[in-house]
Amino acid sequence: MNNSTLFFLTMIISWIIFTYFIIKLNIKCRKRNKEIKRLNMEHQQQFQDSSEKTSDDSKCFESPAENKKKKQSLSDDYINYLLTLYEAQHIIWDSPPEKLLFHFMDDFWDEHDILKKHFFFIPHTSLREILKVKQVDKIDECIRYLSTYHVDCLVLEKNTGRFLFAIEVQGKSHEKPRQQSLDKFKRKVLDQANIYLFEISNETCSDKNKMKKKFEQLPILLEKYKKSGGVCQNCGTNLRLNKNSNNGELFLGCPNWIKNENCRKYAIKSKIFIKKKLPSPKAR
Repeated sequence: MNNSTLFFLTMIISWIIFTYFIIKLNIKCRKRNKEIKRLNMEHQQQFQDSSEKTSDDSKCFESPAENKKKKQSLSDDYINYLLTLYEAQHIIWDSPPEKLLFHFMDDFWDEHDILKKHFFFIPHTSLREILKVKQVDKIDECIRYLSTYHVDCLVLEKNTGRFLFAIEVQGKSHEKPRQQSLDKFKRKVLDQANIYLFEISNETCSDKNKMKKKFEQLPILLEKYKKSGGVCQNCGTNLRLNKNSNNGELFLGCPNWIKNENCRKYAIKSKIFIKKKLPSPKAR
């Protein structure tokens, strides 16, 4: 047998072995995909069966989404499958500016007793922790949006747990069209929930002096908030933080001021905002 024939036979044998392992791997992958599909269908069936059942627990104080979630039961196989989809996230911040924001808030809180005593902030909070779904039949659609998006910082009142305002760092990723549409949704849904949203650029976030200027009215406003009981003195509705669109002044106002003009009289201002005077016509 000459060398060329030996080489040819070696190539054929190698190709047969290679083809064998490829086919074997393909069969293994098909079996695995089939098993995953079976587990998914099993879980969906369990979900549908449990959602059709009604119980007295439906009158509890939890949201409809949490009620529906509680009725689900996961098989051990499906739990093991889910475990393969997750891994630990070692840091809570998505970007360096978010980390700068956290450290600034930590220092800012230490500098003001009113903040340290009566309020606290939570970094990187999902919208699902802030909002709840009103329509049970829309749970899956709504939860997808609420679970995916978050605010970089959320401020609450300690005694009541009431949400006061949120902070979002607007980095370069927020310049993309899709992200801008998501920011618009976030802005509107928080406004609907009477939660004011501070939007801060990366440049501002990296400058402590600019950050202090941005939040300098907060300690005085929140001190007055506590003294007023946090409610409108006219109608008793919870006050919300807002900003004057004409001069940029922060104030605490009643959400019902459009319907009831008397509520405007009880708006709380910081009294430290100084409006710049325009030069007289002669000076011009």
